[in-house]
Amino acid sequence: MALRTTVLDIADMRTARCAQLVFTALAGVEGARAAHVAVGRAEVEHEAHVTAAALAAALASVGFAVT
Repeated sequence: MALRTTVLDIADMRTARCAQLVFTALAGVEGARAAHVAVGRAEVEHEAHVTAAALAAALASVGFAVT
């Protein structure tokens, strides 16, 4: 199965602790295979059925919004 990549710009993500929370939230999305997180941004490799909305919902669950 081919993987897709989604890039997310994330509001109010300013510290390494924030990046850790974001990484953990994205890793918990079923079908997410890898996440590369830097302050303010995340790049997620995932299966085709994973939507940007599902990734955004995972971030919202830990207090972050996609811009």
